[in-house]
Amino acid sequence: MGNPLSGNAPVQWKNWSNIGEYVPLLAPKTKKYRTKTEQLPSTELEEKVLKCVVTYFKSHQDREYAFQKCAAELARLMDSNIIEYDLSRYWRDGGRDAVGKYRIGTEDTSIAVDFALEAKCKARDIGSGVKETSRLISRLLYRQFGLF
Repeated sequence: MGNPLSGNAPVQWKNWSNIGEYVPLLAPKTKKYRTKTEQLPSTELEEKVLKCVVTYFKSHQDREYAFQKCAAELARLMDSNIIEYDLSRYWRDGGRDAVGKYRIGTEDTSIAVDFALEAKCKARDIGSGVKETSRLISRLLYRQFGLF
């Protein structure tokens, strides 16, 4: 196995082995959510795209269901780890517009976990709040995560 205290051993290991001194490893703080500014369009083109999408779906005959499909497909295009999704019917959908499978890990050693998606088509100045987010969270099943 070799010498655990050789010159190749990390300094932290040597300090703990020799004198019992240890320094806990610290992970950098992670961001739990994006700020409002980070969620809004940051360029003129992004602003135009958002306005176009909202305008199209607000005037679409079957707008709620059509936007659910668009949102699920956008999520799939943005994240190749979304393996599959099924759209919910747009009435009495249980607070979930789509449910699907998400791959965690590499292709050879991955596992698939369930997710639920909730889609809201709103203009730039109309945000979604605690009520809508809580509704999605309350509908999540055990070991499932949500996309909003």
